[in-house]
Amino acid sequence: MIAALSNEEEKRLLLPEIFGEDILEDPLFADLFKPLHETLAFLSPDKQIALDSLRR
Repeated sequence: MIAALSNEEEKRLLLPEIFGEDILEDPLFADLFKPLHETLAFLSPDKQIALDSLRR
C-alpha cells in the first residue's frame, strides 16, 4: 500500500510538469487527481488527494 501511495504521488508530481496544470481537470486522470470525485466532487483535487491518503 505504501508503495502504491508513493507511485501515485510521483505521478501526481510528474504529469503536471509534463502536460501542464490542465491535466488536473482531465477526465482521463480523474482517478489519480480526484480520487473521491464520486462522493466529494466539491473538493479541489489537492483536498481530495489529502483526504484519500488519510483514509488509506
